[in-house]
Amino acid sequence: PPVMGWTAATGSLDAGAFLLGGILYSWQFPHFNALSWGLREDYSRGGYCMMSVTHPALCRRVALRHCLALIALSA
Repeated sequence: PPVMGWTAATGSLDAGAFLLGGILYSWQFPHFNALSWGLREDYSRGGYCMMSVTHPALCRRVALRHCLALIALSA
């Protein structure tokens, strides 16, 4: 959606569209992992198969990887 919106607003598909798309894509993972981390006990009790419950170390690594990608995209 952000790439489509950029293209519709500017009339061109250039590097800014992909930068915006990359930032919004990479932002989702640490954001959702942080939210699910705080509620992992509730997810576990509810029977939800969440990465923060089943693979906590992987949850941290994925969040870190995307945070590093955000730093690279923002620099």
